[in-house]
Amino acid sequence: LKRYRCGLQLLFFTLLSCLSTFLPLPPGYSIAKANILSTHHAPPCNTAAYSQWYDNEYNGTYAQYLQVEAKKIDRSHKSLYNLLNDNANEISSFSRSSSSSSSRNRGTSIKNGQVMELTAQKCQDKLRQLKFNTAGQHGPVSEQSIHDAMCNFFCLTADTVRDEALRVSDCSCLELSTQKHDLRYHVEGDWCRRSSGMLLCKELERCGVWQCELGDFHCARREYDRKFVPLKGFGNECSGTLDGRRRTTLVVGGLVASLWILV
Repeated sequence: LKRYRCGLQLLFFTLLSCLSTFLPLPPGYSIAKANILSTHHAPPCNTAAYSQWYDNEYNGTYAQYLQVEAKKIDRSHKSLYNLLNDNANEISSFSRSSSSSSSRNRGTSIKNGQVMELTAQKCQDKLRQLKFNTAGQHGPVSEQSIHDAMCNFFCLTADTVRDEALRVSDCSCLELSTQKHDLRYHVEGDWCRRSSGMLLCKELERCGVWQCELGDFHCARREYDRKFVPLKGFGNECSGTLDGRRRTTLVVGGLVASLWILV
């Protein structure tokens, strides 16, 4: 009887930990709201720190690879093309003040801001290409293909770099977005809309059920990370991701152990 009871307890906690990874939040509730409720005095947005970070050299592992990818961007992406070629008129409003000094490094490095915009565009292109690949075919884009795109280097890097920008500046994505008084303003929260989760919603209309607020940069991607895709795993279980493999191993191991105890 004691062994049976232990087996049931282990099975219960294993299933609970598994379900908690993809159960949706209540409608209208977002990660941003939770953060606001738990934070009484949020630090002010430091646009100067963001400007400095934006123009600093990118020191990531794949900097050279990204420099090569940057050269592949043609004039069809006008704003991105100008930014990657250090056109001061197209650089983010936060970084205009330092554009003249950064031009001395033209061609020798790639900056954080350039990586941020380049990877987001490449991520969007990957998702958009899925629609073109299904032209003339019946049925929607497969969940497995979407998983591959969301686990693509560019989508993962785009979110990581923007997350660093939020951390460095203590700003929200709405504060880093183009403001209404700016002549380049065209939509609210343009910075927020560059997360991989929001790009997935825009390009493939896979917007989830969490009803994420625009100002919560991480919400849409976090919801996708909790989505289970047959033959692929959860949304954040990308090849080479230790955390995803570890969680799967623990869940499967827990189920096997509990069943062995019950038998």
